[in-house]
Parts: sequence; C-alpha cells; structure tokens
Amino acid sequence: MAAPCGRCRAVISSLLFRRLRVINSRYLSTQETPGNSTEGQSFSQEDGRETFDNGNDEPYNTTLEDDHQGEPEESQTEADIKHRILTASMAFIPIHGWSKDALAAGAAAEGLPSVAHGMFPRGGAHLASFFYQNCNKELAAKLKEEVESRDEGEQKPPTRVFITNAVETRLRMTMPYQDNWHQAMALQALPENIPYAWENLLQLTDDIWYYAGDRSYDFNWYTKRVSLAGVYKSTEIYMIQDKSVDLQDTWEFLDNRIDNLVSVGDCATKAMKVSGMTSEGLTGLFKMGQNILGMNFKSRSR
Repeated sequence: MAAPCGRCRAVISSLLFRRLRVINSRYLSTQETPGNSTEGQSFSQEDGRETFDNGNDEPYNTTLEDDHQGEPEESQTEADIKHRILTASMAFIPIHGWSKDALAAGAAAEGLPSVAHGMFPRGGAHLASFFYQNCNKELAAKLKEEVESRDEGEQKPPTRVFITNAVETRLRMTMPYQDNWHQAMALQALPENIPYAWENLLQLTDDIWYYAGDRSYDFNWYTKRVSLAGVYKSTEIYMIQDKSVDLQDTWEFLDNRIDNLVSVGDCATKAMKVSGMTSEGLTGLFKMGQNILGMNFKSRSR
C-alpha cells in the first residue's frame, strides 16, 4: 500500500491531536477538587467550528485551523502532550526498548490512548533523541555551574582534564539504559535519523569545548568539535561492550583517545601554519556541510 501523502498525514495528525485534547480535557476534569467540577459544562466557539462537551459522545474540531486561538492559557498544547508522553515513556524502555511500544505505554500511563505514539513518526528514534537532548542540557547546566562557581582568581583545571571529565559524566548518563543503549545507537545510525543524531552530537561537543574555554573562530573551531565527536562515539561503542567493574576499561580507553585528540590538535595547528589557503578551503567545506545539516552552532554568543 502506498504511503499517505503529506496532506493526508497532516489531516491524520491533526485529527489525532484534537481527539487527544478532548480525552485529556475529560481526564483533567476527573482530577478536579469537589466544588470545582465542570461536569455537564458545555464549551462552544463562535467561529463556525464544531463544539464539544463533557458527555460521552462529544464531537471535536476536525478543521486544520489553529485550535489554540481564544482558548484559556491552561489548555494543553501539542508540545505539552508530546513532552508528557516522552517523559513517561522513559520508564518503559527497560521493558520495551526504544520502540513505539514504549511510547504507547507512556501515553497510556498519562491517561491517553496508546495510538498516541502516532504523534512520533520516527518512533523509538524520537524517544532516543529526546533522551539525548535532555542529557546534553543536563551536562551543559553542570559545566556552566562548575565554571561559574569558581572563585575569582582560582586556577581552572587543565583543558584535557576538563574535557575527559565532561565526556565521562555524559557517558555515565546512559548507564541506566545500558542494556538497551545499543538499540538506541542503531536507530540513530539509520539514514533518516542521522541529521538529528549529528546535530545532538555536535551540540554536545560544542558545549564541552565552550565551557572548557574555547573561543576560536578559525579552522580550529571545526577540528576540535569533530575530533571530540569521534572520541565520544568510539568510547560510547566501546562502553556498550565493556564488562569491567565500573567500566574501568572504558575510562582507560577514553584517556587514550583524549591523548590522541591532543596529538591531532597539535598536528592540525602546525598544518594550518604551513598552508593558510588549505585551511580556508577546508573551513568553507565544513561550513557548507554544517549549514546543510542545520548544525550552525557557531552563532553562540562568546
């Protein structure tokens, strides 16, 4: 059977979201305190759209227009519902893995129909991306706090130590899902998911280098981040196969890769001094690839 066209997918998604809002409104009404019940109350709009009430067979809006105009601020948005489902789904990964089944279980846990997983067309990859982004934000917050908490005049740790600790901290965030993490990595490696995976990975490496004190604007900006991305991914692959106590073999492997990273950085610096023209050409190439994938992190304020 042929895949539905873009218009059909938009209609299906719109109908699903509107139905979820009706169900969610009914669910919220059952949680209200005595004396504040809205049971039996009808809701209507004056713009010609369909209305719904709290009965058993409430109709719902089937237009593709913006549903949020004129609604009270406490109404659930699609982003809110998606975030609730993704957050709840994390508890089911040990059971169902990074899959639509985990998303369906998360939706059910939130009192929503299990078919709500249809709001995530990339399925388990969407869930893995959600987790990856949250871990990146958590690490960035930790690094920022560490940098800002230093006393004035206090000497910062060596860059190598800072980066090694940051990478280890980030990798340890995946340990609660270690038994299933290989599945998440495989999903992110699929062609349709690679742009999202690369964006998340380069955001991670940019955060680490930024809080390590890097403010470069030349070719170094690209080589440092791409090289660190290689270190992170190779260590991540090693980690999912590591059976040593507290992953000690993994951290030793990481130390060796960081040593290689420092050596490569020194070689790159010397090479740039030899040929400025080559450096400019490679910088342009990196910029082009970065813009194609929508990964322009260099706009960060310095």
